[in-house]
Amino acid sequence: MLCRRNIEPRFGLWNLPSGFLENGETVEEGALRELKEESMAEGEILGLHSLYNLPHANQVYVHFLVALNSNYFELTPESSEIEFFDPPNIPYSDMAFSSSTFSIKKYLENVHSTNPKVHIGTYVKS
Repeated sequence: MLCRRNIEPRFGLWNLPSGFLENGETVEEGALRELKEESMAEGEILGLHSLYNLPHANQVYVHFLVALNSNYFELTPESSEIEFFDPPNIPYSDMAFSSSTFSIKKYLENVHSTNPKVHIGTYVKS
């Protein structure tokens, strides 16, 4: 699931449903809240998928694999489009953040692995 951002930063570009934690919530709670805020979808966390460092911004992104509870989703004020893309059609050139690109590529590289692992990446500012 990719959502086209209807908010800044990176308005109009695609992103995995994600965002910042609220005070007092766990990373799992935050991930499921952001999924709902951006798509009205609900799901269950299957496991940790990737950690992505942004040292220049003092941030670490945490992405989980989530099984959706149903096929239900709808647009929200945060998303102008929601799409499920076949791998050859993923709009990498229109992705909002490198963390999403990293997570998607690692997922596709390992989708059939019987030994899932957590992928760690770092944005290198050029």
